[in-house]
Amino acid sequence: MSSPHKRGFTLIEFLVVVMIIAVLIALLLPAIQKIREAAARMKCQNNLKQIALGFHSHHCSATRFPYGGWHVHPASAPDCADLYAPTHRAREESWSWAYHVLPYIEQDALHKNTDPAFVRSVPVKTYFCPSRRAPVTIDGNAKIDFAANAGSMETGGNGVVMQTPLGAIRLNDITDGTSCTVLVGEKQMNNAAFGVSRDDNESYCTPGWNGDWEVYRWGAAAPAPDFKNPNDTHTASQVFGSAHPSGFNVAFCDGSVRCIRYSVNLTIWTRACVRNDNQSVSPNDL
Repeated sequence: MSSPHKRGFTLIEFLVVVMIIAVLIALLLPAIQKIREAAARMKCQNNLKQIALGFHSHHCSATRFPYGGWHVHPASAPDCADLYAPTHRAREESWSWAYHVLPYIEQDALHKNTDPAFVRSVPVKTYFCPSRRAPVTIDGNAKIDFAANAGSMETGGNGVVMQTPLGAIRLNDITDGTSCTVLVGEKQMNNAAFGVSRDDNESYCTPGWNGDWEVYRWGAAAPAPDFKNPNDTHTASQVFGSAHPSGFNVAFCDGSVRCIRYSVNLTIWTRACVRNDNQSVSPNDL
């Protein structure tokens, strides 16, 4: 008695199945990418929230926001502590806001470490946006994806964090209102120049004034998304921005975090970066 014939796939049927699978992948991939980006954006916002709370905890402890540090060498300013000196007072006067916030974002041991080279080399997860890169150290310098608001321009002195000689900022100095004055936000970067460009070639401990803008940005120019220019790996960006496609995350002085669209009106944005010009903006404007 003969066995029943087992029919297999024809070539046409096989190709149809492959095409269906390809269509399903094409339909699902954008959705998966959107889900991943949404998760990364939320993590980025949570990191900014922690940083903002760190600023406020520092204010509660020291009755002021962190100093902005110096960026001059002791030889040219003898009363200025060495940028890399190991003493607490030297760091308090010289190092960046990102160093001073460490104890308040669960990094107290790193803040207390007396080896400056070690402190500068340890990447802090809270200081990175997962849409851009994982926590990274390049040439012994741990990086940072966020920047404090230095005001309308570097010499304006009307931001929330300033160079140490200009003094410290307290909450009552933010006369335009804390809910719409920028505290810290994502910074625009050249994706072809990580660790090389002047806004990413040093560590998060570096104050960043006078052309090395690792940890500061200004509001005089329009925010913009990251760009890629392998032909210019030296120039530093001075504007806020991010790796997110539609906008960048910002923490305000009241501790709130919002996503700001890249198309925000420049006049409104500049006002949001100035703490005391009596031209406060509405949250709806941003």
